Amino acid sequence: MILTKHILPKWLKITKLLFELFETGQKTVKDTALKAFIDNTLPVLRKHMQQVSTLNQLK
Repeated sequence: MILTKHILPKWLKITKLLFELFETGQKTVKDTALKAFIDNTLPVLRKHMQQVSTLNQLK
C-alpha cells in the first residue's frame, strides 16, 4: 500500500498530461490516420484517468 500511495499521484499527473496532449493533437492534427488513432485513444485515456483518480481518492 505504501508503494501505491507514492505512485498514484504521479500516475494521475502523467495521465492528465497525456490526455491534454491528445486533446490538443485532436484539434491540430491533419493526418487522417493519426487523427483516427487519437480519436480512438482519447476515450481510453479518459477512462484510465478516472480510474486512477478514483484509486487515488481511496488511498
